[in-house]
Amino acid sequence: MEQRFIQRIELGGFRGLYGRIEFEKGLTLLVGPNCSGKTAVIEAIAYLVSVSYSNLRETHGYLMLLHAARGSLQHSLVSMVGDESEGARVSGVISGEESIVTFSRKQSYEAIGTMIKPVVELSAESSRRRCRILYRLEPGGLGFSFTGPCMEGETSLAVVTPGVYPYNMFDEIVGMAKRSSGSLWTVLSEGIIVDGKRYTIDIASDEWGSLATYVREDGGPLVSFYSVGRGLQRALIITAALEYADIVLIDEIESAMHPELLAEVARRVANAALRGKQVIITTQSLEAARFLAAALLNLPSKAWRRPEELIQALDKAEPKSLEALSVVVIDRDGQVLRAVTLRGPDAFDEIIRGEDVRMLYTLMVDEHG
Repeated sequence: MEQRFIQRIELGGFRGLYGRIEFEKGLTLLVGPNCSGKTAVIEAIAYLVSVSYSNLRETHGYLMLLHAARGSLQHSLVSMVGDESEGARVSGVISGEESIVTFSRKQSYEAIGTMIKPVVELSAESSRRRCRILYRLEPGGLGFSFTGPCMEGETSLAVVTPGVYPYNMFDEIVGMAKRSSGSLWTVLSEGIIVDGKRYTIDIASDEWGSLATYVREDGGPLVSFYSVGRGLQRALIITAALEYADIVLIDEIESAMHPELLAEVARRVANAALRGKQVIITTQSLEAARFLAAALLNLPSKAWRRPEELIQALDKAEPKSLEALSVVVIDRDGQVLRAVTLRGPDAFDEIIRGEDVRMLYTLMVDEHG
């Protein structure tokens, strides 16, 4: 079966936002000012794909990771639906098929001794397969359950946030790779090269007898994955995600990464996009955007420093490379999302000739007055 991809996402009150964004196959850069709704769009896509198309046992951890990245699971969950009476919805078209996820919120109260505290129930249900997540936020914590055919995955999803992965989440991915995914395990065991040093992944028993992920630098001793720098952790997580997932969402790709490491990640993103994977990335960094453009044009990483070299390569680029890139600029006017999309040569041209990623926001003025 052909790999699915997101063509359109529409927010109807999700996190209080309304608006529609179009997407293409390959790599999409989602840029916009702070609080413009970039992360909300990533969350909306993650819910649409998870509840409508993926094995929720595998993807629900990513939903929780997105909420945790905001700082509080409970407050992030509650704020998905602002109005209890109206609810919210996320709709979209994935490979020509429309699906809707409807969100509802119900609040009651519970007496604990002399204290009366709220209990909030949130649900997300897909129109496509009647899969439903129910979250119950109680004074004592958070519980959730699934009903319906939520474990029948057709499309795999991976999400990488600026925050740190919960302990054991990457260990599970690595263990799965070694057990059942030869290509993913090959990629991880070959590792990544940064500043001439190769970092590879292995799994071994830790001091407490549990299997855990370890990193080896240039054939040296094994060190715990959780003891290396956050930038290297994110690079290895992205490397794995690009190999096994059909749709990869990366929030703030530049977070915690040295330029040399970012260049290596950009090369891997470009290779995945050219193979037909859909990768949607939020960024505030023109440097990151140029790394990605250079990688799509098959140029050395240092070419991002020389726009004239990028411009020359752009004139000679193959159509496949040009078609692999889109830039979506978003901002919001109150609750309404506004979006301008550049594709192919126009997207490359804006990235290469621009002096600051913020210049892209002037497109909003040109488009909407």
